[in-house]
Amino acid sequence: YVPNQFLNDIALLRLSEPVNFTNYISPICLAANDSVFHDGTTCWTTGWGETSFV
Repeated sequence: YVPNQFLNDIALLRLSEPVNFTNYISPICLAANDSVFHDGTTCWTTGWGETSFV
């Protein structure tokens, strides 16, 4: 993490109560630690952080 920049800007939240999943709120799928992605593998990612750095 680098303060005042968008480098490695992730967050882990501890909620005071369970989340009720709906059509609009759902968990994400994360790859296992031993996952291997070969050249040409299609992957999707999303987020709200910087997409380029100056």
